[in-house]
Amino acid sequence: MNQISSTNQIELTLTYEWEPVLLDQDKQYTWPSKITKFMRGKYNFSAIYRWVIEKESNIQSIYIGETSLLPKRVYQYLNPGKSQQTNNYINHLFGGFTHEQDYNIKLEKLKILYCELGDKKITENDLDDKNIRVLVEHLLLVYYENKGFDILNK
Repeated sequence: MNQISSTNQIELTLTYEWEPVLLDQDKQYTWPSKITKFMRGKYNFSAIYRWVIEKESNIQSIYIGETSLLPKRVYQYLNPGKSQQTNNYINHLFGGFTHEQDYNIKLEKLKILYCELGDKKITENDLDDKNIRVLVEHLLLVYYENKGFDILNK
């Protein structure tokens, strides 16, 4: 049986990198490209993702999200239903950026190199658990906000 003490400590370690989501073998996905067969095959899993809005190769803003199926999520942003607030927000926001010159919107996915929460090692396979996805997503949002990035998440 687990004991509950008055003082607790939880250690969380995350070592990661962002890797480009590819449209095909050697081309990075950029907004508003259509979902390809290559993407549906390669990214058919749960993930933490990041949209990077760049102007002249400088990061202007980021949006971090979590999903159970990456291609489906991108499709929802491209084709939002009337009642889907977040999808409509992203579609409208990104549409505004792409109408201005020199903006580029790239999609990346989180690659976990090492992650441990207390005694539990967390791998990318654990991102199937929504609680773990949301934990990592929110950790990254707080981290990047504290680093001074313009975060587009509402």
